[in-house]
Amino acid sequence: MPSSWSSFRCRTTRARAWTASAAPSPSASPTWPRPQTGGRSSSAVEARGAFRSVHALPLRLRQESIGALNLFHGRPGPLPESDLTLGQALADVATIGILQERAIRRGEVVNEQLQVALNNRVVIEQAKGVLAERTGLPMDAAFDRLRHHARSTNQRLSEVARRIVDRDLDPAVVFGRASKH
Repeated sequence: MPSSWSSFRCRTTRARAWTASAAPSPSASPTWPRPQTGGRSSSAVEARGAFRSVHALPLRLRQESIGALNLFHGRPGPLPESDLTLGQALADVATIGILQERAIRRGEVVNEQLQVALNNRVVIEQAKGVLAERTGLPMDAAFDRLRHHARSTNQRLSEVARRIVDRDLDPAVVFGRASKH
């Protein structure tokens, strides 16, 4: 909790939540704070009921803090210890749920990236085969020409490969020879 009420009062509920998430223990306001400016969420909560105090419990797991859980109370002053213990338990469960959801989302993103890379690799291999078949070059030389063309035309390798496989790009262009039609 801040050292003086005046410095505490300058903070909005959001700032207090951030402070609580960084703090090692719950913080409390002895009386309901009156926001200085734009305290839309604070005034909405205050208008709904006779809340006289707010308590911010950190959402954290080990050293990682991700936010705060605000508890509103009808009486000024601290919450009973049993309520704080229950509130922190709820905050801990919420933290675990949020962090698990984040981990799942990160895993899904990695899976999508790996699938795109695999798909691109398949198309590149097909394009190498087309180039090698048309020119009689070994696969590694066909890949070198494919890569050189992509770099010299400032295109992605996978885009050039897809255009070759889809027959939108003549392999002769990749080898620097104009196609004769």
